[in-house]
Amino acid sequence: MAEPGVHTGPVPGDGPAISRTCGQLCDELVADGVGVSVGGGGRTGTAVVHVSDPLGAAVEELQFVLGEGPALTCFATGRPVHVPDLAATVALGRWPGFVPEATRIGVAALLSVPLYVATGFLGTATFHWRRREARALTRAAAALTVELADRIVVAYLSSAPAGGPAGVPRQPWGEHRPDVHVAAGMLSAQWGVAPDQALSRLCATAFVEQSTVQEVAHDVVQRRRTLPQDRDGTAC
Repeated sequence: MAEPGVHTGPVPGDGPAISRTCGQLCDELVADGVGVSVGGGGRTGTAVVHVSDPLGAAVEELQFVLGEGPALTCFATGRPVHVPDLAATVALGRWPGFVPEATRIGVAALLSVPLYVATGFLGTATFHWRRREARALTRAAAALTVELADRIVVAYLSSAPAGGPAGVPRQPWGEHRPDVHVAAGMLSAQWGVAPDQALSRLCATAFVEQSTVQEVAHDVVQRRRTLPQDRDGTAC
């Protein structure tokens, strides 16, 4: 069975500039990979625009499915989130759902960096390390957060189609969950619940089945499966 959220193919729209820049940054930081998301944060309005490896994709997917993790905290606070030892008690206390799953699939340390443009918050970049001895490396990386963020933003804007203010795309591109919000809308109408509640049910189903949200949503959209309501008539 595949690890939850592992996306092994390229992210649609992943431009050469952002791929090249993220690869260079991972080499400089001796990081094992990085995932970059842009948009509103949380489970709505966010698009994954780059993942360097399957583990980076799994980190992004786990945060989307569980609704918690360093990137979401980074979005909420607007500040870098440095986790030199993911197995530490303090990390578990902050993200009790995310930490056990991330450590289980081999993540030892993380750094989430906020990305800004002139008009405001753009997204996050989350670097990951497989080794606990990476603590000094992540500390050095945390000291360079502004430089890291600026280089990723420049690469993203040079790859993305222009059209929004200050060259920011009107809609985030690169999303590899194209059916998720369609499926949430279908289930919302079917169950008579809010779209966010239907989306939470999709995420919970994917987590239990060790699948991706996109895979579950695609089956719903293609009418290959239905998700039953709970006995009390609610979606969750």
